[in-house]
Amino acid sequence: MSLTYSQKTYIQKAYPEKTTKEIAERLHVPIKDVEAHLHKNKQLIEKKLVKEIESKETKLFSKQWFIEHLPYLILLFLFILVVYFNSFTAELVSDDIYAIKELENQLKNVNYIWHNPTFILRSLLYYISYQIGGLSPFAYRIWNILFHVGVVWLVYAIVPFFTKKKYVPFFAASLMAVHPMTIEAVTWISGGIYVQAAFFLLISFLSYLLYQRTEDKKFFVSTVIFYIFALSISEKVIVYPFIIGWYELTLGSLKESWQRITLFFGISFLWGLMILTRVSERFAYLSSKTGNDASSTFYNPLLQIPTAIATYLHLYVWPDSLTLYHSDFDLSAPAKIIYILVTLLLFGFGIYLFKRNKVLAFWLGFFLITLLTTMNPFGLSWLVAERYAYLGSVGVFFIWGYAISSLTEHKKLQTLGYLLFAILLVAFSARTIARNNDWRTQDNLWFATAKTSPSDPKTHNNVGDVYARRGDLDKAAEAFTQAIKVNPRYPDAYHNLANIYWRAGKTNEAMDLYVQAYEMNPTLWQSAQNIAALLINEKKFAEAEPYIKAAIKLNPQNPELYTSYATVKAGLGDLPGAREQVMLALTYDPQNETARQMLMQLDTMK
Repeated sequence: MSLTYSQKTYIQKAYPEKTTKEIAERLHVPIKDVEAHLHKNKQLIEKKLVKEIESKETKLFSKQWFIEHLPYLILLFLFILVVYFNSFTAELVSDDIYAIKELENQLKNVNYIWHNPTFILRSLLYYISYQIGGLSPFAYRIWNILFHVGVVWLVYAIVPFFTKKKYVPFFAASLMAVHPMTIEAVTWISGGIYVQAAFFLLISFLSYLLYQRTEDKKFFVSTVIFYIFALSISEKVIVYPFIIGWYELTLGSLKESWQRITLFFGISFLWGLMILTRVSERFAYLSSKTGNDASSTFYNPLLQIPTAIATYLHLYVWPDSLTLYHSDFDLSAPAKIIYILVTLLLFGFGIYLFKRNKVLAFWLGFFLITLLTTMNPFGLSWLVAERYAYLGSVGVFFIWGYAISSLTEHKKLQTLGYLLFAILLVAFSARTIARNNDWRTQDNLWFATAKTSPSDPKTHNNVGDVYARRGDLDKAAEAFTQAIKVNPRYPDAYHNLANIYWRAGKTNEAMDLYVQAYEMNPTLWQSAQNIAALLINEKKFAEAEPYIKAAIKLNPQNPELYTSYATVKAGLGDLPGAREQVMLALTYDPQNETARQMLMQLDTMK
């Protein structure tokens, strides 16, 4: 049966927003007739799509576009302001303390920007923050907030390239703005690299979409430049070429785009070579934190991938167990089966979408591809971390926004669609505000983590730190001891328990624990320093010397180590050597009172 003029017109208007099956059902005609018409008029339809998209592109950067969409952009900004307002006064926590407070001397120097060339933009932001606000946490956290606003606005701008549904851009961007899965990357200063990298990558992707449709070379140059910017923030975006390739496979043409895709793979390859030089550092860091040989760790992908995917999906649906350390995975046989079934269903759904709705298939693939670097089997990343999923969240929320928008377009389900969106927005916003309270102080963070990750030794170690700061030595000792029970090869816990014993006057027990910590992790300069200090107290200067020298080698800019070494030198009768060490201490800290007092004493002993 031949198609009528009105049927042909409907097909050309509805495709590709609706699948051939949906069009056929709407017109009550065979699918093969729809497909035949599309094939016959392929060039006409493609020209129509290009014209429509070019019109969008022209408007996207125009004054008219901003005027038309400004209310939505302002509303999205207000959503972010409301849910993250209580994070503005949060303290430095976890890795922030080392990266900012303990590296203050380096942040003062402009050379800090170049200390790690592969992450120069990230270093630049920290340097600027220090120059503006010193050690004020807000000076660093504000970057995360601003970049998050930028990401949300970019989602709002990118979504219309993939759907004609009116409310999908706002629905998807709103969920990105308030969902609790983004907290770790936004509120936690050290997690901000994921927001910043996502921002630059989305600009690159937007530029690629513009180039693909206009063939204007300036957009392609922009695509490359912003991809390099993203890499200079975080290596996790190195999978970008796979995103571009997946986009061309689902919605474009691999045949016509393989050369430019190859260029992106080349950039990723070269960046990967630079990153490989730091893999040993990463293994050393993980080994020092866990006490285990991280380089020998190997996850079984058949369990690792299903566990990670199932956990992420759970957290998106209802984020009730947010934690810095996702470690409590139920590995019972039934749980393993459930994880695997959920993953198989997800991939099966992806195959179905690839056949029926390639737009949704692309965004599901976008989510999965962004997790590839963190789901490696070599133990270079945590099994699950909320910050890892920040960029991939765009794909998840596009699908959610698309589904909710479909409900609002249905006359009978319109009210349900708007009600569902409102409920999700309020519920997720409330959860985000509540979770931000956990990040306000060190104490809040570690007590909250203890509730959700009791099987992780780092949790007990950090809780022990809280009790130690409060002066509750008994509870601190219990927490550190529990950390050691969970992982008998955890050097930080041995070191911290030794500190508690020393404060309690149990110097022999403290010495034994410091030695064990230092043997497990020879880079733990604090243990070497304290071993030397205990030996100095016992006037065993010759025994103390190798330990203080080792500590200085590991941390050569610490003035306290030089004053300790000066004490050792003086105890051994080497007064010129002692004076030399005091002068080194004053070089790094001219106002160091201990060094100045020692210099005066040494001068009187001439």
